[in-house]
Amino acid sequence: MERKVIGGLMLFGLLLLVFGCNPKLGIIAVNTNPQGASVYLNGVQTGDTPMKFEFDMDKPVTMKILKEGYKPIEEKITVNWVKSEYHQGNYSKGDYLIKGTMQKGFEVNANRELIRAD
Repeated sequence: MERKVIGGLMLFGLLLLVFGCNPKLGIIAVNTNPQGASVYLNGVQTGDTPMKFEFDMDKPVTMKILKEGYKPIEEKITVNWVKSEYHQGNYSKGDYLIKGTMQKGFEVNANRELIRAD
């Protein structure tokens, strides 16, 4: 019984380290192959790839990537999306310039391969 309790506490601690202690503010770096695709956040054109934008995990965002001659990509950026990128190795923690000040945060490198719309 005691081993189960200790094991459960260790698992809880590990999960807390991986997900619970992660900063909620970060940077999403978007790049495409080929580059020069337009990035829309919640329907507003924000820039062309490669580009970066600030992200708050409390405020999900719909990201759409468009380039003439290629199929569009649309992704809902949420906590689960960030966790998925973390598991794929596209995530790093550190100090980043967020909202004009250096803060503990994260950066996700979202590299997307565009597919021709033939």
